[in-house]
Amino acid sequence: MLGELWGTGNLFRLALPDTFLGYFLLLIDIIFLAAILLHFSRKTSFNSIFEKWQWVLGLSLAGFITSQLLPIPLPFTNQSLTPFSVFPLLLAASFLNPLAVLIVGAATGLGQSLGQTNQLFDVFHFAFTGLLAALLLQQPFIGRLYHFLRHPIVSGSISMILPAFLLGLSTLVISEAGFSLAALDQSLYTSNNALLLFLFEGFINGVLVLIILKWLPNLRPRQTLIPSPTQRSLRRQLIGNFLAFSIFITIVVMAVVFNLSISVSRRLVLNQMAHNAAIASSELPDFQSELERLVDAFDNTTLFTSSNPVEAEVSLEQIYNSSLLYNQLIVVNKELTISAQYAPGEPEKLQLSEEEKLALNAVFTTNDRKIVTKNSSSVEGLSFIVPVMDDGETVVAVIGRVTQLSINNLIVGIQGVTTDGVGFIVNEEGQVIAHPDPTMLNAYWQDEENGRSLSIETNGIKNGAYQFYESKSNTRQLVYYLQEDHDHKWTVVVSTPYAVVLDLSLDIGRPLLIILLVVVIASFIQLTYQSQGITEPITEMVTASKTMAAGGNWTPSIHAQRDDEIGQLSQAFSQMQRSMKKRLNDLSLLLNVSSDVSTNIDL
Repeated sequence: MLGELWGTGNLFRLALPDTFLGYFLLLIDIIFLAAILLHFSRKTSFNSIFEKWQWVLGLSLAGFITSQLLPIPLPFTNQSLTPFSVFPLLLAASFLNPLAVLIVGAATGLGQSLGQTNQLFDVFHFAFTGLLAALLLQQPFIGRLYHFLRHPIVSGSISMILPAFLLGLSTLVISEAGFSLAALDQSLYTSNNALLLFLFEGFINGVLVLIILKWLPNLRPRQTLIPSPTQRSLRRQLIGNFLAFSIFITIVVMAVVFNLSISVSRRLVLNQMAHNAAIASSELPDFQSELERLVDAFDNTTLFTSSNPVEAEVSLEQIYNSSLLYNQLIVVNKELTISAQYAPGEPEKLQLSEEEKLALNAVFTTNDRKIVTKNSSSVEGLSFIVPVMDDGETVVAVIGRVTQLSINNLIVGIQGVTTDGVGFIVNEEGQVIAHPDPTMLNAYWQDEENGRSLSIETNGIKNGAYQFYESKSNTRQLVYYLQEDHDHKWTVVVSTPYAVVLDLSLDIGRPLLIILLVVVIASFIQLTYQSQGITEPITEMVTASKTMAAGGNWTPSIHAQRDDEIGQLSQAFSQMQRSMKKRLNDLSLLLNVSSDVSTNIDL
């Protein structure tokens, strides 16, 4: 980043894809670009580029600079808003030929790649975006819709939908998760966030282009408007309108079905997470009661403060036998040295962990009990430290190390929502005390941190749910937490990848989408056949009219056996043919008689 004035990336470079699908998409981009160049090179001479080379060079350089100029970080997404990113590209699309616009678009994409994504795809994708904008801004067709599409604000906004879609596609193919639901979730998240930003950028830059075109009216050449391709054929117009309407309806229905299925699936997953969390939370009071037995065992403090370690070890053995929770019991004095211990299977003297030493200092100072979690493989995962009081002062402290099996039993029930789901327990201080990943112990957890809150039923308990984007895995996570204030102060947290919601939503929405596609295809086939029945009789009448106008066959040739408007028109046309044929025959006969009479008179 150059002084936060240009670019948001840390590396100023272009990178090739790391996956096979990435190279495949890159190959498709190259083939598609080559096809575009071949197509437009037949219609547009390359000399026209050199005629305006100053504009092409200037706008390309400007596009490279503005593509990442003055990036504005946004708090709700990991992307930045660049307010002038496509201004030169849209300006070029308004008056330069398509080949020149491709060059400006490639320069804009190069700036986007070097300044932010470091992916080669952007060079091609912004070239395609510029071409789409040029086709919309320079199309010469008659009609209110086409006039609306020629507006810079409209065409700029519509064109920016393409890079958002292509960004999601490129994210999908280069994802480290492979072609999976996790990669799909990452793609959808990236594409949805980019869509809003790109639409806003397209709108802002469209306004700027409109101002420039108003200021320089001769910059954009005037066009001779012609009928659109659909207006040149009734059948093409019927099919084109149906396709446009079908595509619009299909997109709307797919969006509605997808969002509804996502909502239902998310609710089902949250309900399952809440159920598992409630079961785990119900077991916590018993676990805490077992911990409290270590406190109840200290009626006779002299046993632990005695200079005879054998008496203390006997007491520790009694506590050990009365509870299946503890694996090791240790008595520690104020000098943080072990005065007694009971640990079956551990003949050597036990060692205190650094976490336990810090907690012991706090216990001797505050006379409060402490729960310590440790991520060291040499000691157990959780220790319960209890002060032994004498005249209101802590003289020694007893440490009960909880077996790892007991800790795992607490969280095993909340690991079963999905294979990738994670459940853990947080104490009243927000510290993780039980987690399947030992490295997460002692970490602090805060609800709804950098996440979007989701509405759920509370039922009189303190619970909540939210989703957030995890930068470590580049995927969204769905989190549910439960804290029952009446029985305990600990919080049960369950986290599930959002890919689970996508998987379930696809299972729900897939049949509906298949039915929709079948209906659209069947309707298209039926309309194609029906439009043929409309246009063929009309075509026959047009052909017959041209034949009659040229003095050809006047014999009625329209034989439409139909009772609808087309059949009535065909019958009326046939009657007109016969009537005109009869009148011409009568006129011909009259002309012959007149000719004979004139001949006789001349004689």
